Amino acid sequence: MQGSFHGSYMAEDVTFLLKRISLTPIDDVNEKERLIQSGQRHYSEMLGLERLPSEAYLSLFHEAVNRNAQRMARDLVMLARRINAARPHGVTLVSLARAGTPVGVLLRRLLIDLMGVDAPHYSISVIRDRGLDLNALDHILLRRAPETVVFVDGWTA
Repeated sequence: MQGSFHGSYMAEDVTFLLKRISLTPIDDVNEKERLIQSGQRHYSEMLGLERLPSEAYLSLFHEAVNRNAQRMARDLVMLARRINAARPHGVTLVSLARAGTPVGVLLRRLLIDLMGVDAPHYSISVIRDRGLDLNALDHILLRRAPETVVFVDGWTA
């Protein structure tokens, strides 16, 4: 593995175990569909350009966060306690990239801050029709005991 990558997260919060690739964005939905249906490309090999969210979208997002923040915090504390109880010999968080990563970061912080449990956190890919990234999982299992692994996925707002 060439150095760790943590994206916009703090280095101690997560290590992404993803293969870096270069893609040319394809925004035309019809072209994407043609390439997928013809078998020329897999959906995971094509990205569209990501645009900044609109003000209306951001407003809705902040409203949802404000409405659900206390429940989310309560549920995450409960989950962290259950994970800690279920893994008496240590915890290794393995989140599914994108949706699972922020939840994994929050769980890691709770495990450290509330329970004094240092829980390394990795984020790996899972792709429909291709499965979990077994190379990333092997990398983790060379460093951490299998009985410590907890997979994390979820949406945060």
